[in-house]
Amino acid sequence: MQGPWGLNETSLLSPDGQWLYVIRGGYVIRLRTSDGAIVDRIPTPLGWRLLPVLHTSDDGRLLIITDSFNSSSTVQVIELP
Repeated sequence: MQGPWGLNETSLLSPDGQWLYVIRGGYVIRLRTSDGAIVDRIPTPLGWRLLPVLHTSDDGRLLIITDSFNSSSTVQVIELP
């Protein structure tokens, strides 16, 4: 997805539709969908400068980030606030 900052970005809507998660510059940015406000920026220890794939757990409490662009994929799990 081409983002507003002119970079490729990955985004994911939470299961309940309240949040939009966007990966940008080594952070997961959490936006509230009701007003578009940035609620927080969650640092990702692995950086994720390439275009990763985002998933959430069914209950929306975990964000799973995977890098499926190489043969040795990396997985990172982030507990959401």
